[in-house]
Amino acid sequence: MLLLLPFFSLVGLQSSWRELFPPGGWILLLALAIVAVQAIGLLILGRHQRIGLPKVLLASQAVIGGPTTAVAVAAALGCRELFLPAMALGVEKAVTLLR
Repeated sequence: MLLLLPFFSLVGLQSSWRELFPPGGWILLLALAIVAVQAIGLLILGRHQRIGLPKVLLASQAVIGGPTTAVAVAAALGCRELFLPAMALGVEKAVTLLR
């Protein structure tokens, strides 16, 4: 996975903006739509289940960004007790993607 990042960076650096922007714009819009639908779904589910907003935001970040960013959000929210659940949820998401 780490070796793919420099590869895509080099491919991107060698491409012109005119070639990248039209397909990249659609990909960006699709990613925004996916994140928006996921966030709205979690907010509705959190309100229905009476789960606090910090926990809903943390679950959302763990699913989207993975364990490291989820722990950063937990630290920013001041929820040290949620470090381990954030890591577990993020790692579970990563393992599911690797299968």
